Amino acid sequence: EGEGEGEGEGEGEGEGEGEGEGEGEGAEGEGEGAEGEGEGEGEGEGAEGEGEGAEGEGEGAEGEGEGAEGEGEGAEGEGEAGGLFFSEYVEGSSLNKALEIFNTSDADIDLAAQDCVIFNSTNGGSSEYELALAGVVVAGGTWVVCHAQLDDGGQAHCDQRAAHNALGFNGNDALVLRCGDQVHDVFGQVGLDPGDAWTGEGLSAANSTLRRRCEIRHGDVDGTDAFDLTPEWIAFPQDTFDDLGRHCQDDPGPEPGTAGAECDDARLCGEGLRCIGRPQDVVDDFGFCRDTTALPGEGASCTSDTACAADLVCAGSSHLAEGFCVPAWMAGTFAGFGDLAIPDASANGVTSVAVVRGLATVPTDIVLDLVVTHPRPADLRAELTDPNGQVVPVPLPADPPEANLHFHDVVPGFPMDDTVNGAWMLRVWDATADETGHLETWQLELVSRWD
Repeated sequence: EGEGEGEGEGEGEGEGEGEGEGEGEGAEGEGEGAEGEGEGEGEGEGAEGEGEGAEGEGEGAEGEGEGAEGEGEGAEGEGEAGGLFFSEYVEGSSLNKALEIFNTSDADIDLAAQDCVIFNSTNGGSSEYELALAGVVVAGGTWVVCHAQLDDGGQAHCDQRAAHNALGFNGNDALVLRCGDQVHDVFGQVGLDPGDAWTGEGLSAANSTLRRRCEIRHGDVDGTDAFDLTPEWIAFPQDTFDDLGRHCQDDPGPEPGTAGAECDDARLCGEGLRCIGRPQDVVDDFGFCRDTTALPGEGASCTSDTACAADLVCAGSSHLAEGFCVPAWMAGTFAGFGDLAIPDASANGVTSVAVVRGLATVPTDIVLDLVVTHPRPADLRAELTDPNGQVVPVPLPADPPEANLHFHDVVPGFPMDDTVNGAWMLRVWDATADETGHLETWQLELVSRWD
């Protein structure tokens, strides 16, 4: 009766092309089997039907074979190097150099089979070196490549060692992770010499260990775009090796911060936010999580009488006829310590510091609010120093109308392209003998912009 039920479902569970081919051929086998059953009319024709059925079974078997082939192709596809990137960078003393590579995919990756290399473009491309990688990076695991002369304290973490110029990088060299013709990650900017080092806010690739933030899941595949360490890397002291081979395996740390939350190397920002305005000249160098997405009306012209759109403030309006609108978080008020005695006729006077953090990069408006009690305020002098060490005299009134001084005005004279975040210092002194005073309160009202 032509029992040609070609079991040709193909088991084609392999990803990609394999699944489609296996199932398709299997279906063809089933069809031929059905034809065999239909031909079996009468005894004589039945034999013919059985023959057709057998043919159907054969086609079904062929379908199964194609399905198996599909499985093989799918498995090969999973092994491609599609999820590799640099997860740790060690640029230490002498030849303490190492690179950790992380595999984010669900399949093991054979680096040699995929023709993976580390390419070093030194000093903007004046010299170029290439190191072939050899080994298997397990799914969700790391591969640590070290210079052969790495200190003993780091050697235990190494999977591959080489005394090779590609691993003789300094903080200003560009490094490329490439498999075949496909670029998976670039550290730096190929073709550019940045000077001493690649940098970010408080970060440097020279004499430092850098670790990729855990929320980063892919590399930078464009080697020509501008490179900034700030959004993706965390710095650790020189010659730190203890985390090599353990990318984000420990405690994941605190929940990422929301907009306006404090942030630093340990306290990260949530998705879509950046840690902005970390001072480089203070011990407690935290910044604030900011959403840097452009807002409607940002960059529009404004004046002291013409307001900006919602969530924007006017930058430059304190001293210019026309300013421009910036996000409200780029403005802030920062108070220094007050309640300080001003000695009589002392050139040293009294000093106080206000730490500015969480703003953009450079100032547009610098307004000082200063309250001093003194019988003869005309005897007072004051100066303000910015985080870059620039000292500017405060234009106190020569003949104040009251016995005590309340100054609230722009302090001109600062270059508007120097760092705004950091320690600002106010010094107030009495230039004439016979009277003392008191620094009651002071604060800076600042607006900033990107440089």
